[in-house]
Amino acid sequence: MNANAPHDGSEPVHGGPGASPSDTPEHTPNATAGPSEAGAGSPEQRLADLESRLASMSDAYLRAKAESENVRRRADEETAKVRKFAVEGFAESMLPVKDSL
Repeated sequence: MNANAPHDGSEPVHGGPGASPSDTPEHTPNATAGPSEAGAGSPEQRLADLESRLASMSDAYLRAKAESENVRRRADEETAKVRKFAVEGFAESMLPVKDSL
């Protein structure tokens, strides 16, 4: 993966959760240290690349956050359904008892 290319989700992101400090671009021997090295690109290009990467990561974060909220909401709905049907089942099992009184 090119250090300046935006992350498309197909490869692990350096410096992500669980990454050791030696996995980050700042600590890799072949990482671009600054604009003075060959192939580093202009500051404007680096800024554009970083803005693109930020937008991509922000989108991924918002999607993950929305997914976790949806999972929580579905779990709450499922819990409410289970309680409702448990009470209905209990009430239904009590009908023969009431009828025999």
